[in-house]
Amino acid sequence: MEFTFEAIGTNTFLTYMADIEEFDEFSMKMLEHNEIEGILPFSYLQENRKKKIRYAITSYETLESYIRRPLSLPKILNILESIARTALELEEYMLYMNGIVLEPSYMYTEIGTGKTRLVYLPVKNTGNIDVFGFLRNLLGTIQYEAPENAVCILRISNDINSGKITGLEQLLTAIRDAEGDRGKIKIPQTDSPVIHQKTDEKPEPVWEPEPVQYMPVMQQPIKAEEEKTKEEKPKEKGKKSFGLFGGEKKEKEKAKPKKKKQDAKMISPGFAIPGMGPEITTPPVADAAEIPVSSEIQGGKKGFSGFKKKAKTESAPAVRKGAFPMEAPLMNIPAYPLNEEKKLDFGKTIISQPDDEVTVVEGCGENPGQHISYILRRANGQKMYLEQNITKIGRESAYVDFYIGDNLQIGRSHAEIIRRGQDFFIKDNNSKNHTYVNGRMVVGEELVQLKAGDTITLANEVFEYHEI
Repeated sequence: MEFTFEAIGTNTFLTYMADIEEFDEFSMKMLEHNEIEGILPFSYLQENRKKKIRYAITSYETLESYIRRPLSLPKILNILESIARTALELEEYMLYMNGIVLEPSYMYTEIGTGKTRLVYLPVKNTGNIDVFGFLRNLLGTIQYEAPENAVCILRISNDINSGKITGLEQLLTAIRDAEGDRGKIKIPQTDSPVIHQKTDEKPEPVWEPEPVQYMPVMQQPIKAEEEKTKEEKPKEKGKKSFGLFGGEKKEKEKAKPKKKKQDAKMISPGFAIPGMGPEITTPPVADAAEIPVSSEIQGGKKGFSGFKKKAKTESAPAVRKGAFPMEAPLMNIPAYPLNEEKKLDFGKTIISQPDDEVTVVEGCGENPGQHISYILRRANGQKMYLEQNITKIGRESAYVDFYIGDNLQIGRSHAEIIRRGQDFFIKDNNSKNHTYVNGRMVVGEELVQLKAGDTITLANEVFEYHEI
């Protein structure tokens, strides 16, 4: 089979020419008078003893080019469903499946949906085709946008290989099941499960007011109780207390605490505040101390052999030693940094000399023969560097690499530039308004090599090809 391409006006055609005797008249009439879903519409011309069939392929992209990019699950399923449903449709019109051309370079796909149309060649003595063998090879070359897509497609592929799916009806059922399971399949995470507890991850910086330092609260004696204690203090009749040198001694309201006394009133437990040191606890206040007074002075005698005991006052009940620790345990509250910035990695920039402004792309200097190529859009000076093996140009933002959305004359996937070694070639994707290099039209699957200074025209949009 030898196909050629023709561009007539805004249309692009795939053509096939052969002798009249090679064509099957029944198939020709059936395709001419019926529009079969999934089959490219065609027209034919007769020249002497030859017939030329034309298939309209304008705005379609070949399946071979379409599957070079990672595809979403709906688009992959549409490709499979289109092939299976078209094969079943042919049986209803009593057409042999042997007439289908199962070659990705002659199968045409809608860019937005993935629906694929096939070429049916109504000729005699065609060879047998293996639809499931073709599908196995196709599924082995498709790239997936997400891992969930691979799970659904691999399930279908395994069923075909194992013989579980042997008919086209079973294949369509499996495709419908995969469409129903879409969104339900979840890939198990290899990382450890998430636990909603304190982790090593640092929280995002949040503004917080500066902590206020609080001193530990201590129980202070109540003055009213002290005054009451003084009033209830018994006095001995006829006796006075004298100081050491004969003067009347005033009793002290507060006495010095004993150093060895451990029993104290309850102290409120302290707590740690982030950014502060350990809490400083104040020694407990002991009970009122005894005031030493000479017994001889009390009785009119001299000497220092006795002491006058202070009257007992009502005090708080004694607390068992060891019931409360003298120093409250500190709570371990982690201190998080408030204003920590994440470090970003911007890669490496190699400057050839300290004083110049030339930025060398890392890796290019290793191969002296390697050069950088780009295309320049004349309308606005926009540049597109050709860093990939295939660079698509068009108006479909979700599909192309060089997006041109402000010109409706540009096709959704108008053309593509293919890299082979150090050379670049341009190919038209059956666009309505065609692609030109230096004024010469690029037709069908033709590849035209680009050279520095070439002018590329897509519809009415002009680009320049440059090498540096």
